[in-house]
Amino acid sequence: MEALEKLFYLTGIGREYYDFSGHSREISLRSRIACARAMDIAVDNPARVDAAIFDLDAKPWTQFLQPLQIAAAGDNVHFEVRLPDTLRERAVRWILTSEQGDLQSGTAAISELNEIGEYRIEDTRYAAYAVPVGVVSAGYYILSVAVDDATAESTLAVCPAACYKPCALEAEPAAKRSWGISCHLYTLRSETNWGIGDFADLKALTRYSADAGIDFLLLNPLHAPNFSAADFASPYSASDRRFLNPLYISLPDAAAALGANELAQHFDDVAKQEQLELLRIAPHVAYKDVAKLKLAELHDLFIWFVSRTDQVQSKIAIQYEGFVQGQSQALQDFARHAAAHPLPELEFSPSENFEIFLQWLARMQLQACQHFALECGMSIGLVGDLAVGAAVGGAETHCNEHLYCKTASIGAPPDAFNELGQNWALPAPRPTAMRDTGYAHFIDLLRANMQSTGGLRIDHVMGLMRLWWCLAGEPEGAYVYYPFEHMFALLRLESHRQQCCVIGEDMGVVEDAFRDAMHSSALFNNRLFYFERARDGSFLDPAMHSVDTLFMTSNHDVPTLAAWWSGEDLRLKASLGLLEQTEQDALSCALQVRADDRVKVLEWLASNDLLPAGWRGDYLQIQEKPYDFSLCAALHQACARSSSRLLSLQLEDAQLMTEPLNIPGTYREYPNWRRKQANNIDAIFADSHIRQMFAAINEERIQ
Repeated sequence: MEALEKLFYLTGIGREYYDFSGHSREISLRSRIACARAMDIAVDNPARVDAAIFDLDAKPWTQFLQPLQIAAAGDNVHFEVRLPDTLRERAVRWILTSEQGDLQSGTAAISELNEIGEYRIEDTRYAAYAVPVGVVSAGYYILSVAVDDATAESTLAVCPAACYKPCALEAEPAAKRSWGISCHLYTLRSETNWGIGDFADLKALTRYSADAGIDFLLLNPLHAPNFSAADFASPYSASDRRFLNPLYISLPDAAAALGANELAQHFDDVAKQEQLELLRIAPHVAYKDVAKLKLAELHDLFIWFVSRTDQVQSKIAIQYEGFVQGQSQALQDFARHAAAHPLPELEFSPSENFEIFLQWLARMQLQACQHFALECGMSIGLVGDLAVGAAVGGAETHCNEHLYCKTASIGAPPDAFNELGQNWALPAPRPTAMRDTGYAHFIDLLRANMQSTGGLRIDHVMGLMRLWWCLAGEPEGAYVYYPFEHMFALLRLESHRQQCCVIGEDMGVVEDAFRDAMHSSALFNNRLFYFERARDGSFLDPAMHSVDTLFMTSNHDVPTLAAWWSGEDLRLKASLGLLEQTEQDALSCALQVRADDRVKVLEWLASNDLLPAGWRGDYLQIQEKPYDFSLCAALHQACARSSSRLLSLQLEDAQLMTEPLNIPGTYREYPNWRRKQANNIDAIFADSHIRQMFAAINEERIQ
């Protein structure tokens, strides 16, 4: 049992945790053993257990350098070298090579170095030494070390103390508390898109938003989907998080950029426009119909492009070649997988080069959107969203099988809303594999998602520290811990390199140590209006909100403000069998709690002197009134008084929409991730009530 406990410790398998109610819960031995088995460790064989412990605990001491070392930027940068005592009287020779090719070198007598750790393997003692290298700026360096004739090489990541923040958010006190709009790109409507919001729509939304004083647009994950899957609608279950969804490409913009005028004219023919109009007016995104149509037209554009670039080395062709050459092997692997797993409805066979072409167009258009946002005066621009995992059978997990477990997926433990917990059906990453590979995949993920945005929201950011594993064939799960100090350091470094601020979605059960790490690393945390309450259940004074926060009026996992006020979300949940007890009793109780909460909202607005004229009087009676725009505007203006540095309102709430985008805990019961906006982008911003509300929000945020 002692050996098993040591194995669990070395592999990050937890022993206990505090649940949502604050009670300590012990993780069963059965679940912990199942976690070890998911990591391919034969726990029933004592010799195999001992061998695994040796590989995890002792073997790293026999290596001069670890695959990647982390150091804090500053005046006293050092790296760690591990050596047997037999070399204590020797010297360490080292060379640091920067990404620009600049060299620093030095020699140090081992006996004069600070010893920072030790380990014994049989009769041999190993010691860890801190080797100082002086002043080194933040970045990645090739570290070469020699002791006598023995040599080793690794990467030294010199990391800043905090994440990047734009100048507007660094000011103390901030000259302006920034605010933005959150929306899922595919939900946008326009007269020109192909039944799904695209990058041209994003540009239009950016222009209107910037004119209203808005600083950022918070988007859904734009990750590449697995088109061969039966359902690829969810942006949080992607094929590969390092690449983009080609359905967001604006075909007219792509044709114009390539100079394919004859193809652009083809888009305007009557039959095509009739087909597009049906896709546009549909209340939900018809993903397979949209994908079949857009991918076919994109393939025609690809064929046209290849036929021209073979003859003429135009500027755009040179840009394409530069994109391909600047990518890693990951793009080739992704393209190969995507070509082998196409949309079944396609009438052509996509090639690897076609998949690369799609990624080039998508990346080019997304970068253009971010540049446009900054040109329009936004202080942040686009804020991306990094999903917590990748789907089974997708390119990311298939091409990196060594990083994932085949018999464990991630989710969440039981809580007040989900008595059985949640299984997100996303393969669980192996903590030891991440460390052994120098966090290369994690770094690639950050770079891919930061390079075209001014900010990045990390979904379920607690996953950098621990993830709840759901184990095949097991009734209970377990927490598995990850080397989050290293991951946080790399997050800070990549944030500065890409000039991208970071928002951590930290709603739920979060350990104090993790919140401390978020604060010290200058991550923004995430809060929702519905849950920002005082101990007595009243809504918190906006001036009492946390400063380093993204405060959201609502998001895709909770009801819209209009649905919340009417209780429509509760009735919908009851109809889907998602309420406890007998459905009628549960619904009655939930509606009564909601009525009490509506009174608290009215009291909150009154305390902020924002209660509209038509909403004054006896709150118990007034709370039964239907939601209207005057109440909507007052709610948003009160939220705008939040002391949080970042405020986000949901585009649906400005339109008084009630239909949810997503209902957690459902799959086939509800058409998640499909519902579109009620109105076209230009109609939303032409609405005088919405314009007045935005002006009031902007005024509150600059005070």
